[in-house]
Amino acid sequence: MNAQKYRLFILALLCIGNLASAQTAYVSDRLYLGLYALPDISSDPIKTMTSGTQVEVIQRQGDFVFITLADGSQGWARAEFISEQVPAVVQMQQLTAERDRLQAQLKAGNADAQRLATLQNQLIQANKTIGKLKTQLKEEQAGAAAREEAQQLAEQEQATKLESELSESRQKITDLQARVEFQQQQLDKYSDGNQVLKIIWLLLTALISIGIGAVLGARWLAVRIRRRFNGLKVW
Repeated sequence: MNAQKYRLFILALLCIGNLASAQTAYVSDRLYLGLYALPDISSDPIKTMTSGTQVEVIQRQGDFVFITLADGSQGWARAEFISEQVPAVVQMQQLTAERDRLQAQLKAGNADAQRLATLQNQLIQANKTIGKLKTQLKEEQAGAAAREEAQQLAEQEQATKLESELSESRQKITDLQARVEFQQQQLDKYSDGNQVLKIIWLLLTALISIGIGAVLGARWLAVRIRRRFNGLKVW
Protein backbone atom coordinates (compact mmCIF):
# COMPACT_ATOMS: atom_id res chain seq x y z
CA MET A 1 0.00 0.00 0.00
CA ASN A 2 2.81 2.40 0.84
CA ALA A 3 4.57 1.45 -2.38
CA GLN A 4 1.47 2.34 -4.37
CA LYS A 5 1.20 5.73 -2.67
CA TYR A 6 4.87 6.33 -3.39
CA ARG A 7 4.38 5.54 -7.05
CA LEU A 8 1.42 7.92 -7.22
CA PHE A 9 3.50 10.63 -5.58
CA ILE A 10 6.33 10.15 -8.06
CA LEU A 11 3.80 10.14 -10.88
CA ALA A 12 2.32 13.44 -9.72
CA LEU A 13 5.78 15.03 -9.61
CA LEU A 14 6.48 13.81 -13.12
CA CYS A 15 3.15 15.18 -14.34
CA ILE A 16 3.89 18.58 -12.84
CA GLY A 17 7.32 18.63 -14.47
CA ASN A 18 5.97 17.67 -17.88
CA LEU A 19 2.93 19.99 -18.08
CA ALA A 20 4.89 22.54 -20.08
CA SER A 21 5.84 19.92 -22.70
CA ALA A 22 2.33 18.51 -23.28
CA GLN A 23 1.57 17.55 -26.89
CA THR A 24 -1.74 17.27 -28.63
CA ALA A 25 -2.51 13.76 -29.80
CA TYR A 26 -5.46 11.59 -30.77
CA VAL A 27 -6.76 8.17 -30.04
CA SER A 28 -5.99 6.16 -33.16
CA ASP A 29 -8.44 4.26 -35.30
CA ARG A 30 -8.99 1.62 -32.64
CA LEU A 31 -12.67 1.67 -31.78
CA TYR A 32 -12.31 1.85 -27.98
CA LEU A 33 -9.30 2.59 -25.75
CA GLY A 34 -9.19 2.33 -21.97
CA LEU A 35 -7.86 5.01 -19.63
CA TYR A 36 -6.20 3.57 -16.53
CA ALA A 37 -5.10 5.00 -13.21
CA LEU A 38 -1.72 3.22 -13.51
CA PRO A 39 0.39 2.20 -16.49
CA ASP A 40 -1.05 -1.29 -16.28
CA ILE A 41 -4.00 -2.77 -18.19
CA SER A 42 -4.64 -5.54 -15.67
CA SER A 43 -6.96 -3.26 -13.68
CA ASP A 44 -10.33 -1.95 -14.82
CA PRO A 45 -10.19 1.25 -16.89
CA ILE A 46 -11.45 4.41 -15.24
CA LYS A 47 -12.72 5.71 -18.58
CA THR A 48 -13.25 4.50 -22.13
CA MET A 49 -12.21 6.63 -25.10
CA THR A 50 -13.35 6.32 -28.68
CA SER A 51 -11.38 6.81 -31.87
CA GLY A 52 -10.66 10.45 -32.64
CA THR A 53 -10.70 11.62 -29.00
CA GLN A 54 -8.29 14.54 -28.63
CA VAL A 55 -5.88 14.29 -25.69
CA GLU A 56 -2.83 16.08 -24.29
CA VAL A 57 0.22 13.85 -23.79
CA ILE A 58 1.89 14.71 -20.47
CA GLN A 59 4.40 11.89 -20.03
CA ARG A 60 5.62 8.76 -21.77
CA GLN A 61 6.66 5.65 -19.84
CA GLY A 62 7.42 2.51 -21.74
CA ASP A 63 4.36 1.30 -23.61
CA PHE A 64 2.13 3.83 -21.85
CA VAL A 65 1.50 7.56 -21.97
CA PHE A 66 -0.01 9.74 -19.30
CA ILE A 67 -2.70 11.91 -20.92
CA THR A 68 -5.25 14.59 -20.10
CA LEU A 69 -8.67 14.65 -21.78
CA ALA A 70 -10.71 17.72 -22.72
CA ASP A 71 -12.99 17.19 -19.70
CA GLY A 72 -10.01 17.23 -17.31
CA SER A 73 -9.77 13.47 -16.83
CA GLN A 74 -6.24 12.09 -16.53
CA GLY A 75 -4.76 8.63 -16.72
CA TRP A 76 -2.58 6.14 -18.54
CA ALA A 77 -3.29 4.67 -21.98
CA ARG A 78 -1.52 2.36 -24.41
CA ALA A 79 1.03 4.48 -26.32
CA GLU A 80 0.63 2.48 -29.54
CA PHE A 81 -2.95 3.76 -29.84
CA ILE A 82 -2.10 7.41 -29.17
CA SER A 83 -0.85 9.17 -32.29
CA GLU A 84 0.01 12.74 -33.19
CA GLN A 85 -1.44 12.14 -36.64
CA VAL A 86 -5.10 12.95 -37.11
CA PRO A 87 -6.92 9.62 -37.36
CA ALA A 88 -9.05 8.70 -40.33
CA VAL A 89 -12.31 9.14 -38.46
CA VAL A 90 -11.41 12.71 -37.50
CA GLN A 91 -10.21 13.45 -41.02
CA MET A 92 -13.47 12.07 -42.35
CA GLN A 93 -15.45 14.27 -39.96
CA GLN A 94 -13.41 17.32 -40.96
CA LEU A 95 -13.76 16.53 -44.66
CA THR A 96 -17.49 15.94 -44.23
CA ALA A 97 -17.88 19.30 -42.48
CA GLU A 98 -15.83 20.99 -45.22
CA ARG A 99 -17.93 19.26 -47.87
CA ASP A 100 -21.14 20.43 -46.21
CA ARG A 101 -19.75 23.96 -46.00
CA LEU A 102 -18.78 23.94 -49.69
CA GLN A 103 -22.17 22.53 -50.67
CA ALA A 104 -23.88 25.28 -48.70
CA GLN A 105 -21.70 27.88 -50.44
CA LEU A 106 -22.45 26.27 -53.80
CA LYS A 107 -26.19 26.40 -53.14
CA ALA A 108 -25.91 30.01 -52.05
CA GLY A 109 -23.83 30.76 -55.14
CA ASN A 110 -26.40 29.06 -57.39
CA ALA A 111 -29.18 31.03 -55.72
CA ASP A 112 -27.21 34.24 -56.23
CA ALA A 113 -26.58 33.29 -59.87
CA GLN A 114 -30.29 32.66 -60.40
CA ARG A 115 -31.17 35.98 -58.80
CA LEU A 116 -28.54 37.69 -60.95
CA ALA A 117 -29.94 36.06 -64.11
CA THR A 118 -33.45 37.12 -63.11
CA LEU A 119 -32.29 40.70 -62.51
CA GLN A 120 -30.46 40.72 -65.85
CA ASN A 121 -33.61 39.54 -67.65
CA GLN A 122 -35.65 42.17 -65.86
CA LEU A 123 -33.08 44.81 -66.86
CA ILE A 124 -33.25 43.70 -70.51
CA GLN A 125 -37.05 43.86 -70.50
CA ALA A 126 -36.95 47.28 -68.82
CA ASN A 127 -34.55 48.58 -71.47
CA LYS A 128 -36.83 47.26 -74.23
CA THR A 129 -39.84 48.93 -72.62
CA ILE A 130 -37.92 52.20 -72.26
CA GLY A 131 -36.94 52.04 -75.94
CA LYS A 132 -40.56 51.51 -77.00
CA LEU A 133 -41.72 54.37 -74.80
CA LYS A 134 -39.04 56.68 -76.22
CA THR A 135 -40.12 55.82 -79.77
CA GLN A 136 -43.77 56.34 -78.88
CA LEU A 137 -42.96 59.64 -77.20
CA LYS A 138 -41.05 60.87 -80.27
CA GLU A 139 -43.95 59.92 -82.53
CA GLU A 140 -46.45 61.67 -80.26
CA GLN A 141 -44.26 64.78 -80.08
CA ALA A 142 -43.87 64.82 -83.87
CA GLY A 143 -47.64 64.39 -84.32
CA ALA A 144 -48.39 67.10 -81.78
CA ALA A 145 -45.94 69.47 -83.48
CA ALA A 146 -47.52 68.76 -86.89
CA ARG A 147 -51.03 69.28 -85.52
CA GLU A 148 -49.99 72.50 -83.80
CA GLU A 149 -48.36 73.80 -86.98
CA ALA A 150 -51.45 72.90 -89.04
CA GLN A 151 -53.68 74.58 -86.47
CA GLN A 152 -51.56 77.72 -86.52
CA LEU A 153 -51.69 77.83 -90.32
CA ALA A 154 -55.46 77.37 -90.27
CA GLU A 155 -55.84 80.14 -87.69
CA GLN A 156 -53.63 82.43 -89.74
CA GLU A 157 -55.64 81.73 -92.87
CA GLN A 158 -58.90 82.28 -90.98
CA ALA A 159 -57.59 85.49 -89.44
CA THR A 160 -56.45 86.72 -92.85
CA LYS A 161 -59.84 85.88 -94.30
CA LEU A 162 -61.68 87.64 -91.47
CA GLU A 163 -59.46 90.68 -91.74
CA SER A 164 -60.20 90.78 -95.47
CA GLU A 165 -63.93 90.53 -94.74
CA LEU A 166 -63.64 93.27 -92.12
CA SER A 167 -61.79 95.47 -94.60
CA GLU A 168 -64.50 94.87 -97.19
CA SER A 169 -67.18 95.59 -94.56
CA ARG A 170 -65.45 98.83 -93.59
CA GLN A 171 -65.34 99.81 -97.26
CA LYS A 172 -69.05 99.04 -97.57
CA ILE A 173 -69.76 101.13 -94.48
CA THR A 174 -67.74 103.98 -95.96
CA ASP A 175 -69.64 103.69 -99.23
CA LEU A 176 -72.92 103.52 -97.35
CA GLN A 177 -72.04 106.57 -95.29
CA ALA A 178 -71.20 108.40 -98.49
CA ARG A 179 -74.56 107.43 -99.93
CA VAL A 180 -76.30 108.49 -96.73
CA GLU A 181 -74.57 111.84 -96.84
CA PHE A 182 -75.59 112.22 -100.48
CA GLN A 183 -79.19 111.35 -99.61
CA GLN A 184 -79.02 113.75 -96.74
CA GLN A 185 -77.91 116.48 -99.04
CA GLN A 186 -80.78 115.64 -101.38
CA LEU A 187 -83.24 115.67 -98.50
CA ASP A 188 -81.99 119.03 -97.34
CA LYS A 189 -83.11 120.46 -100.69
CA TYR A 190 -86.71 119.57 -100.02
CA SER A 191 -89.10 121.77 -98.14
CA ASP A 192 -90.06 121.36 -94.53
CA GLY A 193 -93.17 119.41 -95.67
CA ASN A 194 -90.86 116.49 -96.50
CA GLN A 195 -89.55 116.13 -92.97
CA VAL A 196 -91.29 112.77 -92.55
CA LEU A 197 -89.44 111.30 -95.54
CA LYS A 198 -86.21 112.70 -94.20
CA ILE A 199 -86.76 111.07 -90.82
CA ILE A 200 -87.54 107.73 -92.50
CA TRP A 201 -84.32 107.86 -94.48
CA LEU A 202 -82.36 108.66 -91.36
CA LEU A 203 -83.93 105.74 -89.46
CA LEU A 204 -83.22 103.35 -92.31
CA THR A 205 -79.64 104.53 -92.51
CA ALA A 206 -79.17 104.13 -88.75
CA LEU A 207 -80.63 100.61 -88.76
CA ILE A 208 -78.42 99.54 -91.63
CA SER A 209 -75.34 100.95 -89.91
CA ILE A 210 -76.23 99.23 -86.64
CA GLY A 211 -76.78 95.88 -88.38
CA ILE A 212 -73.49 96.01 -90.26
CA GLY A 213 -71.63 97.07 -87.11
CA ALA A 214 -73.17 94.17 -85.13
CA VAL A 215 -72.12 91.62 -87.79
CA LEU A 216 -68.58 92.99 -87.94
CA GLY A 217 -68.33 93.08 -84.15
CA ALA A 218 -69.49 89.49 -83.84
CA ARG A 219 -66.95 88.27 -86.39
CA TRP A 220 -64.13 90.18 -84.77
CA LEU A 221 -65.09 88.81 -81.32
CA ALA A 222 -65.08 85.24 -82.71
CA VAL A 223 -61.57 85.75 -84.08
CA ARG A 224 -60.30 87.01 -80.71
CA ILE A 225 -61.90 84.09 -78.84
CA ARG A 226 -60.41 81.50 -81.20
CA ARG A 227 -56.97 83.00 -80.86
CA ARG A 228 -57.25 82.98 -77.09
CA PHE A 229 -58.47 79.35 -76.85
CA ASN A 230 -56.17 77.88 -79.53
CA GLY A 231 -58.77 77.68 -82.28
CA LEU A 232 -61.59 76.19 -80.17
CA LYS A 233 -65.09 77.53 -80.59
CA VAL A 234 -66.52 78.80 -77.32
CA TRP A 235 -70.23 79.62 -77.23
